[in-house]
Amino acid sequence: MPGKRSSRNRCSVRGWGCGGSAERESAGGRAFTLLEVLVSTAVFALLVGFLFVAVNDSTRIFQRANDQMATFQEARTAFDMLTRSLRSATLNTYWDYDNVNNPQKYIRQSDLHFVLRPGSAAGVGKDGVFFQSASSYNEDNRPLTGLLNTCGFFVEYGPDNPPAGVLVRDRYRLKQILLPGSQMTAFSSTNATDFGWFTGALAGAVSLGENIILLRIWPRMKEPLNAADPGSDSLSDSYSYNSRTGATASPQPITANQMPPLLDVTMVAIEESSAKRLAPGTLDGILNGLFEVSKQADYEADLATLETGLKNAQPPIAYRVFRATVPVAESKWSP
Repeated sequence: MPGKRSSRNRCSVRGWGCGGSAERESAGGRAFTLLEVLVSTAVFALLVGFLFVAVNDSTRIFQRANDQMATFQEARTAFDMLTRSLRSATLNTYWDYDNVNNPQKYIRQSDLHFVLRPGSAAGVGKDGVFFQSASSYNEDNRPLTGLLNTCGFFVEYGPDNPPAGVLVRDRYRLKQILLPGSQMTAFSSTNATDFGWFTGALAGAVSLGENIILLRIWPRMKEPLNAADPGSDSLSDSYSYNSRTGATASPQPITANQMPPLLDVTMVAIEESSAKRLAPGTLDGILNGLFEVSKQADYEADLATLETGLKNAQPPIAYRVFRATVPVAESKWSP
């Protein structure tokens, strides 16, 4: 009838479909079941766990890389300082009569002393080199060009000296002595075994770098003594050297009162995290018997043995080998 709308039209105007309540349920959606919530939570927990492991591993790798970089950068700085100092070592060799009261001939003379002591040497200062250098260092810190100083570098194992309340750490360290010119006493004795000019200063040495486990310095000539024997360029059979040995003998040995023209320097450093984990005596066992014979084949074999020992330690020991051939500028070598 006119003016009267059907129920169908009313449904259409209000937007209701023919389904009524069924359509309203579809529009609102349905809730998750308990099982679906539990599964979703478990999957999320697994993802978070994997993410945590990945972040933890990345952090550990990053921290170890930082430790290695810091340790080996310190070792590199110490190695550069050592090699620079060796380049300026001097003996100021000159020729003079063998005996001022009864002169017979000229021999090489020097008031200074150059000493290499390998690891087999007894006492503090093993693996060391000791010499004089024109470092111009004095107590007043005034620039005195050409002033001679006693210098030395050596490896020592022992505790540090931390502030109260800080844990004491036993480490291998590369140490340095540098005495002011007024304390330079090498000229006071010509005895080949009188090392008093540097042994008294060992206790006051300063640390240049931690976790330096080995220092070997090999004195060599620029050319072999025997052209048919390449190994005859070595001036030592045991990495040791003493410029005063045989200095008063007749004839003098070739090394008497002479600086080696070349010094092959090898230094081995390990990372701090490896040093923390080391059981006492581990490195002593690895280093025992190595670098006692200074011949090329023995040196290469000893270095390979050392690297294998560090790699096979449980856990493996991260390390770095530093090597350089240092020409000694003040060496006035003569046959």
